[in-house]
Amino acid sequence: MDVLKFFKSIRSKRLLLNTLDLERKQLQSELLPAGIRYDRDRVQTSPSDRMPDIASDLLDLDKAIEVQITELARDIHLANEVISKIQSPEYQQLLHLRYIVASKKNPRGVMNWDEVASEMGYSTRHVMGYMHGKAITEARRIWKKVNTP
Repeated sequence: MDVLKFFKSIRSKRLLLNTLDLERKQLQSELLPAGIRYDRDRVQTSPSDRMPDIASDLLDLDKAIEVQITELARDIHLANEVISKIQSPEYQQLLHLRYIVASKKNPRGVMNWDEVASEMGYSTRHVMGYMHGKAITEARRIWKKVNTP
């Protein structure tokens, strides 16, 4: 796998984790008494209790979240190992902000280019167009050394 794809997979895992967390919150809200809708007129011959199903779904979701957190932590550790070997502190910062650090707006989300550029004190265009390409080139060089069997 190329280093850029690897870095992007970290962002994807963080976004997936965010989605799973939102799903979990939705399921939890359905377990609360306020989550039950009494305003609907329904006629049922036998009442259906969804609580066991929701609880089971929550357990499955918790397991999936745990797996994602473990994988994300492992990948972040490897990414930090690669990033720390880059000579330029600015390139290190750029890659760290873009692929590792959570967004301040959304702690489980990822930083967009504008946030990265603002944090670094450069224009978005400079960070995206010039610095990112140079930083990835450096990371690829190191990645090949780290991932050589």
